[in-house]
Amino acid sequence: MYTRLASSICPEIFGMDEVKRALLLLMVGGVTKEMVDGMKIRGTINVLLMGDPGVAKSQLLKHISTFAPRAIYTTGKGSSGVGLTAAVTRDTITRELILEGGALVLSDTGICCIDEFDKMDERDRTNIHEVMEQQTVSIAKAGITTSLNARTSILAAANPLYGRYNSTKSPHENINLPAALLSRFDLLFLLLDKIDQENDTNLARHVATVHRTLKAPTRDTSLNIDAEVMRAFIAKA
Repeated sequence: MYTRLASSICPEIFGMDEVKRALLLLMVGGVTKEMVDGMKIRGTINVLLMGDPGVAKSQLLKHISTFAPRAIYTTGKGSSGVGLTAAVTRDTITRELILEGGALVLSDTGICCIDEFDKMDERDRTNIHEVMEQQTVSIAKAGITTSLNARTSILAAANPLYGRYNSTKSPHENINLPAALLSRFDLLFLLLDKIDQENDTNLARHVATVHRTLKAPTRDTSLNIDAEVMRAFIAKA
């Protein structure tokens, strides 16, 4: 059941079985635990997809944002710190100051998909630290001091520092994100576009089938497993 549910996420995207399993766990979520002294341990899962361009990171985020019951899709370049957390505006009728929630507050008990995470301004990126760990947004603006719930799972996608992943350098040199932010992600996936003739052929055949039939081709993994088991049995015999 777990494998079947995971394979139903973005079936038109070839491979990425481990990533799809992680996205399934992201949508299902965990259980928030409350200790005896009142301290809460978050149950949400934060996932970061880091990899080369053209490996369908944005497609995965778009699919999750439309498939999940409560999800918001945004890009790092077009999102400010106010747009992510909360903004203080003045009501046009009563002329009173009101508080409007941002993307992280509106996606409470849901998923916030942030694309181009590495393109965000550093000042805007610091507003996410509290949300990813404490699940709240603290506001102190224009005489309004309050704390808003932001119990959201963050699904982020980013590109390496040099555009493509440079295998001659260490992961720390390729990933252009601070260590304090990376430590708040529970799962980090490094998606590389490696040159492999057999895998590229299967990928091209999969993409051509999707464009021709406008639906994802069915993949019967049980037949492949049986064939491998039979081949190994014949080799031993």
